Amino acid sequence: MKKILIVGGTSGIGEALADIILADGHKVGVIGRASEELIKLDEDVKNEAIIKMVDIRDQDRAIKVAEDLIKELGGLDIFVMNAGVGNDNQELNWEKEETVIDINVSGFVALVDVAFNYFKKQGHGQIIGSSSVVALRGNRISPVYSASKSFDSRYLEGLRQKTHKLNLPIIITDLKLGFVNTNFIKRRIPNFLKISAKRAAYQIYKTIKKEKDKTVYIPKIWRFVGWILQAMPPWLYNKL
Repeated sequence: MKKILIVGGTSGIGEALADIILADGHKVGVIGRASEELIKLDEDVKNEAIIKMVDIRDQDRAIKVAEDLIKELGGLDIFVMNAGVGNDNQELNWEKEETVIDINVSGFVALVDVAFNYFKKQGHGQIIGSSSVVALRGNRISPVYSASKSFDSRYLEGLRQKTHKLNLPIIITDLKLGFVNTNFIKRRIPNFLKISAKRAAYQIYKTIKKEKDKTVYIPKIWRFVGWILQAMPPWLYNKL
């Protein structure tokens, strides 16, 4: 039985992932942002997981909550950083920008660091960070969101290099998620480019079990789409 902590586990993909992991017999801790999201959780998750509520925009408090939850779990084997926020912000409203930065950048680093430092002391562990395919290029709909996800990817890459340099068996996985059919996706997206939160969670869990120390695209079609996006010259990309 492994001890697994999911940040951003009270709705959407995180909730589905917690349910799958619990069903497989592991011990799960969940950190969520808003107490009202508890009503969205399946009964199995509410009854069997250890759940703590904190807004990770308050990084100092979030760090303390995460450290206390690790103790309550009796240790930690796998850390899943699934929390994130995005929005249409073509008008570049600073309040929206600041929220994305506080959660996707500052909150991401604060809690991933908790896990990394714990695993460094322990001598092993696994970190799964949810990035996005939008990290591959800038995005006019919400420039700060794509930039924040690019930051997350580069940060995970830096930690992976760090583990190799220190010769530590800490697995670092960058999950580049495509469009998942949750409330997070507010714009109209073609159905063939979307998958359900449950299907995404199953694919994430398969990735966790395979212990892939690299970037993984979910669903796999986005590796091909991502290659096209990266190869696209600026003059063509700017027409999208």
